[in-house]
Amino acid sequence: MENAIQQQIEILKGYCLKKRFDRLEIAAKNRTLHFAVALEDVYDPHNASAVLRSAEAFGLYKIFVMENRHTFAAKEGVSMGADKWLSIQRFCKKSSEVLQNTKLGFKAIKQDGYRIAAATPHTNTPLQELDFSIPTVFLFGSEKDGLSQWAMDHADVLFRIPMRGLVESLNLSVSAAVTLFYAMEKAKEQKVLSAVDEKTYHHILLDYLKKSVKASEKILQDFGVG
Repeated sequence: MENAIQQQIEILKGYCLKKRFDRLEIAAKNRTLHFAVALEDVYDPHNASAVLRSAEAFGLYKIFVMENRHTFAAKEGVSMGADKWLSIQRFCKKSSEVLQNTKLGFKAIKQDGYRIAAATPHTNTPLQELDFSIPTVFLFGSEKDGLSQWAMDHADVLFRIPMRGLVESLNLSVSAAVTLFYAMEKAKEQKVLSAVDEKTYHHILLDYLKKSVKASEKILQDFGVG
């Protein structure tokens, strides 16, 4: 399987400008699974898109989206196509149980081996006190209501971004950007931030090439490897 993936990469590489391929290669190599982002019931496309853009810019790859009352949607002009370079797992099953998708999302996150750190102003634990050596999903809630009580009750840890002014909290997208920047810097400082392994790197690079090369699937089929 791995040889087949590398073969496809080599084929599509020939249809990609070297400058473009180099950028894709660097981006794929620098992705990390050490941190990820989860969003619960975010409904504003601008905020959703800005979070995706921050996550992509800081080198994250996995995004978990839990849709209960609101449908998740990214706005192209704000995300700048960031969603194209991320692995977004959406939980949007229709159910009479309001928090069904939050529960499904939590289950998937835990199966991936992550700790869940939920952002809320209603805790005494500041962001700075988190242990960034642990693979963590940072969970953010809706713009108006924040996280559901169930999510906060079942998260592994709650954290807040310390405020020095009179406002209680930051805008959702700003909160995510501040959290990710700080977490990435601390993890690098502590030398606990790892890039993806070789196998995952090849899978990501192939995905990026398929999205960058026009008619990539047909090209691979013509070579008998599609």
